[in-house]
Amino acid sequence: MKIQLLENCIEALPANQVPSILHAGTVKDVDEAYGKRLVEQGLAVPFEDKQEKKVKSETPDDTWTVADLVNYAEEKKIDLGGAKKKDEVLAAIAANKPLSA
Repeated sequence: MKIQLLENCIEALPANQVPSILHAGTVKDVDEAYGKRLVEQGLAVPFEDKQEKKVKSETPDDTWTVADLVNYAEEKKIDLGGAKKKDEVLAAIAANKPLSA
């Protein structure tokens, strides 16, 4: 389980290891039971990395980077009309979607 700490705390370790201080804001992979306990105590929240979850789709959408969208538009000979931001580029591609072969 991946968590992000909300407060400083001491990491629980087996008896033969020296515990370390975990600082607020730290993102850490911990075992499920320990992570749930920290969340229940209000010391941490479950952490989801939005970048990890996004997998580039087959068709242009918001999972694509602007550079990927621009390259796609160039390959498909789509005029972006000066679009620079991701939502603008996506709109230009959608408006000028090439016909399937």
